[in-house]
Amino acid sequence: MLGVPAVTIRSWEARYDIAPPTRSPGRHRRYSSEDIARLRRMQRLIAAGTPAADAARLSAMAPDQSDPPPELPAAEQVAALLADLESFRIDEAGAKLDGCLRQRGLQPAWEDVVAPALRRLQDRFQDSADCIDLETLLADEAARAVDRYTGGRLLGETADSPVLLACCPGERHWLPLKVLQGVLLERGTPAVLLAPDLPLDAVLRAARRASPRAVVLWSLTPRPAQAILRRRLIARGEQTVAAGPGWSPKVGPLTHLDDAVHLLSRL
Repeated sequence: MLGVPAVTIRSWEARYDIAPPTRSPGRHRRYSSEDIARLRRMQRLIAAGTPAADAARLSAMAPDQSDPPPELPAAEQVAALLADLESFRIDEAGAKLDGCLRQRGLQPAWEDVVAPALRRLQDRFQDSADCIDLETLLADEAARAVDRYTGGRLLGETADSPVLLACCPGERHWLPLKVLQGVLLERGTPAVLLAPDLPLDAVLRAARRASPRAVVLWSLTPRPAQAILRRRLIARGEQTVAAGPGWSPKVGPLTHLDDAVHLLSRL
């Protein structure tokens, strides 16, 4: 109903005393329409950058008194998101990501907030190598937020062949592909995302079963098997699209989300 994980709501209840006053005989929480409205107000406030403790206090006020401030500029959203991760306020980081996706949409949220936050952490890692945990946390939380955002946009029944999105063998960084899938689904283009780091033969079998309009092979860093996989797909007549900085410029890989969406939605 709210698009907020139950563990996050329980955390808010424990920390900020916002649990509903009534429970069923089986001790299940009973939320009134006002309880739900308050949680929605708190959710909007956190998404706009309000600290969770302040959002809990403000959400108890009348709706017109707790309206969230204007959407924060992207740079401030990046800073607030990274501050939550630095302090391991994971539930608040997830709520900020959810709000960012709702307010901006998937592609702008990725380009303006999530990708810049990841680049900040990558730059920091180059300098001090002390933030791999934060980069992993951000990638995991962003992936979960994308799943929540695209949950209502399932592939469904369609006569159209899907785009098949696959990481190259050995590649585990699949967040860009998850974002690409979400944007394609938003725009009505069916897309199927395979799990990361599948063996070469598994990707080939999936392509045979799916009969895709195109196979996108994502690579963040060069891998020995990726060129072999690409050649075998092309030899079978599959429309094969290389994507990511792990490919040689000679194959003309897609390196920008907008270019990938433009190409794949028109195949």
